[in-house]
Amino acid sequence: MGYTLKTCERLVKCADKDGHVTFAAIRKAFPDYDDDFFYGLIGDALKPDKKQAHPIALAPRNHETIMLFWENCPEDYRKGYQFKDSDCFHLSVPGSNLFYQLQKERRQNKLSWIAAIGGIIGGICSIINVLSN
Repeated sequence: MGYTLKTCERLVKCADKDGHVTFAAIRKAFPDYDDDFFYGLIGDALKPDKKQAHPIALAPRNHETIMLFWENCPEDYRKGYQFKDSDCFHLSVPGSNLFYQLQKERRQNKLSWIAAIGGIIGGICSIINVLSN
């Protein structure tokens, strides 16, 4: 399954400042999604069923959309796994890069607003100065 940039951004926004994410935060951001939607965003392989010798390989994956890795991958992480609110993840390298980029954009937007407000205040001061002379 492919994931859009919008989906990946929404997911990394769930992370705290250290890049840690709980599934409770993910569920809050994606309330209408089934658990199997998230398998492709997690870099850890699904565990094999008792009958299989090797981990389940999902469809070919785009490593750029692997946003998370388990902090402690549970032994029962198999196809059909139901995430618990207490499940914890950390951002992958692409996830961390996207998180950094979003933080940087947020700071830039804040500085733009400050500059715009400063310009407005400067303009008002100029008008007051001209009118008072």
